[in-house]
Amino acid sequence: GAPPQLLTNKFQMVANAAARARLRPGTSEIRDLLSEIEWASCTLTSPEMYVARSGDRTPPFAAADVAAVYASYRDLKTAQGVADFDDMLMYTAGILEEHADVAAEFRDRYRSFVVDEYQDVTPLQQRLLDAWLGGRDDLCVVGDAQQTIYSFTGATPAFLTGFRQR
Repeated sequence: GAPPQLLTNKFQMVANAAARARLRPGTSEIRDLLSEIEWASCTLTSPEMYVARSGDRTPPFAAADVAAVYASYRDLKTAQGVADFDDMLMYTAGILEEHADVAAEFRDRYRSFVVDEYQDVTPLQQRLLDAWLGGRDDLCVVGDAQQTIYSFTGATPAFLTGFRQR
């Protein structure tokens, strides 16, 4: 089918998803729901996995309600033919993982990678990077594990601190 359009403002769609889940959040709660959805997406946590993986989080509603909003948000995006930035990263990783011809062309075109601020890479970004590399080790990373500032989005310094072993 046609490629999805980029969803540039997620706020209203999250508000609609919350309404479909029979919640009546205020503006700040919609922002908090959006943050939870972004965290889940960046940590490769599906709506079905959210309750089990949200243990140390403090969501604006019960974890099951957040999971319902997340699932509804995903369904609304699909129904409207739109994708957010995290979806674009996931789609790109999926294409590289599932289509050897596309991956080969991309890897032939881009021989090496440099990633700055590697301590702030999320699991989703690491998945895309791994798909780009395709088993090669043509990668240079720069970062400081003590300066991870995006942990609220799912970023972890573990990719940096475990880089040499991987």
